[in-house]
Amino acid sequence: MSRARGLSLIELVVALAVFALVATMGLQALTGTLRVRDRLHAQAEAAEDLGVALSLLRSDLSALVPMIDRPGDGRSGSALAADGARGIAMSLAGQARIGGGAGPGLARATWRIEGDMLTRSLRPTLSPSGGGASPGMAVLGGVTALEVRTHWPDLGWIRGTQPRTAATPATRETDADSGPVVREQYSGALPEAVEVTLVTRDHGRIALVESLR
Repeated sequence: MSRARGLSLIELVVALAVFALVATMGLQALTGTLRVRDRLHAQAEAAEDLGVALSLLRSDLSALVPMIDRPGDGRSGSALAADGARGIAMSLAGQARIGGGAGPGLARATWRIEGDMLTRSLRPTLSPSGGGASPGMAVLGGVTALEVRTHWPDLGWIRGTQPRTAATPATRETDADSGPVVREQYSGALPEAVEVTLVTRDHGRIALVESLR
């Protein structure tokens, strides 16, 4: 009569080694899956933030009106004005009025880069009596520059927001890259189209073009 034979010590060690190998492979696969999930989630959030920023910027560009801004400190600004590669300000109409009420809903929106964060602030007036601007609202992170081009009749696309005129000794200044340039001239007129390019760390260069005609 034969007796049931159990596992030898060597067979038990081999079995445990196989189980450990399978468990390690399963853990690595699970860890890889979680990393991919987190990366996809981060990319989806970044794409959503970018979509919101572009939608809000396009909404402001579509509400542009050729009205001069007079904030009440003795200065005045054109309807569309760029601040180098760090920001852009624009006169808007059709914005929701604070506290309700009828009217054109005139406002001044300012987009600026603070550090590497693109922000938007809104002043609910184009005249001195309407109060100050709201605090800058963070819109999109990782933005390193904001570039503006405008399209004008008979000129085509130019860099900046206003056509440049003949230089004079009083207005001429020097640009290290392109030589003598002229300061933007004060104007409330609008171009035919505006192109705003956001230079971002995660998405590269993103251009938004809005026709104003």
